[in-house]
Amino acid sequence: MRFWKRSSDPEAELAELIGDYELPTFPAVAMSTLSLLRDGAEMGEVANAIMTDPGLTVRILRTVNSAAFGMRQRVTNLQYATSLLGRSRVESLVLTAAVGSSLPDSDVIDLGRFWRTSARRACLASRIAARVDPASQVESFTAGLLQDMAVPVLAASHGSRYGEVYSASEHDDDVTLHEMEKETFGYDHAHVGAVLAETWELPEPLITAISDHHAAGRRAPRAVEAVAHVRHRDPPDELEALRSHCTRTLHLAPDDLEPIISSAGAESASLAESISPSH
Repeated sequence: MRFWKRSSDPEAELAELIGDYELPTFPAVAMSTLSLLRDGAEMGEVANAIMTDPGLTVRILRTVNSAAFGMRQRVTNLQYATSLLGRSRVESLVLTAAVGSSLPDSDVIDLGRFWRTSARRACLASRIAARVDPASQVESFTAGLLQDMAVPVLAASHGSRYGEVYSASEHDDDVTLHEMEKETFGYDHAHVGAVLAETWELPEPLITAISDHHAAGRRAPRAVEAVAHVRHRDPPDELEALRSHCTRTLHLAPDDLEPIISSAGAESASLAESISPSH
């Protein structure tokens, strides 16, 4: 896989894109934990690093107990959770919790709907990947959740002007959010999200998946590309484009797709609640 073309100075590029808006900070403990995971540290060491940040610990435990992670009983011990989940799912958990705590509030977009949509995409991406590309299942979950992570940042930096673009894309079937962003600002949330992820030193496959989730047939996992068709709308209107894409491109029959949609819907409600900044 060819990864995201790295910026020579991602912080400068991000500043050019979002102006004077102060960049959200990524938790230092999360960055050090991700470094430990990449370096092959023992999972006990990883858990001990996470536990130095009580807020991150609470978020991770709350997320791992959501239906999306399928734990058979409630987990209250972080070391036990990390030993059960394994390296790739712990990385996904840390990224989920850290990004959820780092993105800004907004007065111009419906953040509740934003997180519900993001959670729905994550759960759908995981289940679709299990059918079409099992090796990418964990990566697809994380990228499905975080593919629009630049949206709250753009809302905070551009205010009501961005709110108008976001609202218009919700109500017009003939345009998409990324198309309206490009028309209005000259760039879209996928590009800003990739630069933001690079500034935060997130894993390269995730940066690439964020960058290319609207670029058909390029470098994002197929499940991530599929769930990019889920709009920021309330059910059931947000899923029609997804159904069409999965039938046409992934060759999933309706009898295969509808159980995926039903299960992902049940999982995503508790996931959205666990990662929303209001909790």
